[in-house]
Amino acid sequence: MGKIETCVGQLLLRKDSLVFRSSRSDHNLSLTGKQIIEPRMSGPSAKNPIGRGAVHLLASQGGGRSSEIIFHADRDRGKNDKDEEAIIEDLINVIRP
Repeated sequence: MGKIETCVGQLLLRKDSLVFRSSRSDHNLSLTGKQIIEPRMSGPSAKNPIGRGAVHLLASQGGGRSSEIIFHADRDRGKNDKDEEAIIEDLINVIRP
């Protein structure tokens, strides 16, 4: 948090937390449901019709600070990214208190 970085990894959603395991261990991330302020989905728009869909998380860092974290679905699998990201957003809402 606090840096602009891009990396590849696995997003794991548990019943009360979210864990991102990066291919680079220095980018691993773990958030409790209480730290997730707001999840939202973005995607193609009138200004950017070929824009890539993403799940945006606003996460608390404590002390009144927050960071935005963005996840994209794996485009190499040939699945509908929008559907995958909608499922991720729904699951994140389930783990929030």
